[in-house]
Amino acid sequence: MDNYITAKYEHDVLKPLGTIDLRENQVVTLKLIPSEKAVLDSRGIVKGNPAYLDEIAESKELLEWNPS
Repeated sequence: MDNYITAKYEHDVLKPLGTIDLRENQVVTLKLIPSEKAVLDSRGIVKGNPAYLDEIAESKELLEWNPS
């Protein structure tokens, strides 16, 4: 099972921003990709409104389409 989720880091805990299909106590491996990195890595590739491009670059759909 390969899933990509978005999570928020608060007080030393990663908190998923949606539901996760895991069993209780299941062990998983995480690859952390900060949202800012995706935005910075794509700067200059597409021309347009910076606020709109940031929204697209940080979208869940883009991460699912191109998980790195």
